[in-house]
Amino acid sequence: MNLIEVQPQPGGVGFASIHLPLSEAMQKRIVESSWHTLKVGIRPEFIHVWDEPYDDAMRAQVVHVEDLGTYKIMTLNLDGVPLKVRLAEDKPVPEGTAYISFPAQWLMVYADEFLLEPQAIGEDLANKGAQP
Repeated sequence: MNLIEVQPQPGGVGFASIHLPLSEAMQKRIVESSWHTLKVGIRPEFIHVWDEPYDDAMRAQVVHVEDLGTYKIMTLNLDGVPLKVRLAEDKPVPEGTAYISFPAQWLMVYADEFLLEPQAIGEDLANKGAQP
């Protein structure tokens, strides 16, 4: 799991010069929650590597590539933060610079090491008329 410490920003969270947009529900949850550290997490297999430059992609430097036979593990540097990315066996390996994105459905937010859901479970049950 790639875990990156972030800070709230308008429209999402960020670190260094990187901005990661989040849903309005998640932004509201972050503001309403009490926390000391805030992190985002994404598994190496869920980071999307683009074949060519893409407007919304982040630029990362390729540090190392390890060929494990049926897949490759690529180590990247994203604005000072190391990331691991899993590439399929047949996927071309970028040289020098990789263009990546974090699909929203796979980007998780952690407050003080606990997964932060967009809506608290008790709130969800209350909205449905059930007792928690």
